[in-house]
Amino acid sequence: MARFSNNVVVAAWHRQKGKCAYCGARLGKDDTYDAHHQWPAKSGGGTGVDNCVLLCTDCHGELHRGASSGQVTYKDKTFRYKHG
Repeated sequence: MARFSNNVVVAAWHRQKGKCAYCGARLGKDDTYDAHHQWPAKSGGGTGVDNCVLLCTDCHGELHRGASSGQVTYKDKTFRYKHG
């Protein structure tokens, strides 16, 4: 699996103002949170900041367990994941 660099994660954290992109929970520097690929690498998604969203662990788990369509839309963002 392609991973995001630390610089990309930090840039995404600043872009999101330190909040989970799904529920808006605060992601403190000592908290555990996940970097999620909006588009999987096998679907052409890269490891740049434009493809990285940070999610609290609860939301990331729900995303992968959730929609059978392979995507969840929340506000103006669509999160995609690979089935499997």
